[in-house]
Amino acid sequence: MNLTDELQSAIADEVAAMGVGHRELAAAAAALSRRYRGPGPATGPPWSDASIAAYLVTRLPATLGATAAALSAVAAARPRWRPRTLLDVGGGPGTVLWAATRVWESLDRLMVVERNPRMLAVGRRIAQRAPHPALRDATWLASDVTAGHWDQPADLVVAAYVLGELPPATRAPFIERLANSASVLVMVEPGTPDGSGRVLAAREVALAAGGRTVAPCPHDDACPLAAPDWCHFAARVARTRLHRQLKGGQAPYEDEKFSYGAWASDAIACEGMVPGRVLRHPRIDPGRITLTLCTVGGPSTEVVIARDRGSFKAARKVTSGGTWPPTASDR
Repeated sequence: MNLTDELQSAIADEVAAMGVGHRELAAAAAALSRRYRGPGPATGPPWSDASIAAYLVTRLPATLGATAAALSAVAAARPRWRPRTLLDVGGGPGTVLWAATRVWESLDRLMVVERNPRMLAVGRRIAQRAPHPALRDATWLASDVTAGHWDQPADLVVAAYVLGELPPATRAPFIERLANSASVLVMVEPGTPDGSGRVLAAREVALAAGGRTVAPCPHDDACPLAAPDWCHFAARVARTRLHRQLKGGQAPYEDEKFSYGAWASDAIACEGMVPGRVLRHPRIDPGRITLTLCTVGGPSTEVVIARDRGSFKAARKVTSGGTWPPTASDR
C-alpha cells in the first residue's frame, strides 16, 4: 500500500516547514534505520526536527506498507468482520490509522496513544488532509504506552514497531493489557530475527490470554521454525525522490521486511484457519515453482509444475505471506 496523494502532500509540507538541511536529514534517516533494526530497546535522543522529518520521509511509508499488509491478511482471514473502533498504541503520527481506514471503511472511532507530543501534533495536522472522516476526527492522547491512562476496549488494537522500544521486562504485561482490550490484536515488528522473536513472545502471551490466531500462522501450536530461520514477510513500498536520495539508492521502491501476528478474542475468532502460509518468495525455475510453506504439520516444501496450469498460474502470483493452496478466486 502506497501513500495517498493527500498523505504525500501533507508530509512534504511538514518536512518543508521544518527546514532541515539535506545532510542533517540523511544522517537522521540513517540513525533511525539503525534504531529500528537493532535488538532493542530502541532508545535514542529526543525527537528533533531532523529525526521527525526523516521518520515522515522514510519510516512512515515503510510502517504504512508493513501494517497495511498485516491488516489486509486479517481482513482476508475474516472477510465478514467490520471493525468500528481502533486503538493505535505507540502510534507516532498515526500511521496505522491511514492503513486501517483503507482496509476497513467501517472504522468510525479512532484513538492514537503516543508519548511524544510533537509526533502527536504532526499526526493531528496530517490527519486533517485525510479523506476518511474518522481519521480527521481521531482522538490523540499523549501518554506513555506502559501507563494505564488509555485502557479501553476496541474492536481493533494495533501496536506497530513498538515492542522494540520497550524494556524487555515491560513487554509481557503490556501485551496482556492489549490482548484484554481487543477483539483483534495486531502487532508488527521489523523482519529481523530479533523482531520475529518479539512477535513470537507476544504470540505466547496473547494465546495464554485466551486469543486465537488469525494470521499469519495456520495454527495455535508452537512455531515450528528453528534458528537460523525466522518468520518474516515483505511489503513493497514506493519511494519519493527525497526518499531515494536519503537512502542513497535509485530504485523507485524498497521492500520493507516485517514480522507480525494477529490474534482474536471474540466469539468469531476465525472464519477458517489458513491451510498454509508462504514463508519465502517462491523459487521459479523453468516449468516448476518451489514454495516454502508453514502448515499445521510444520514447515514444508511444495513443488508446483507447469502441467497443473491452474496451480502453476496461482503459484506465479503468490508472494511471501500469501496463503496456499489458493482459493478458486486466486487461480
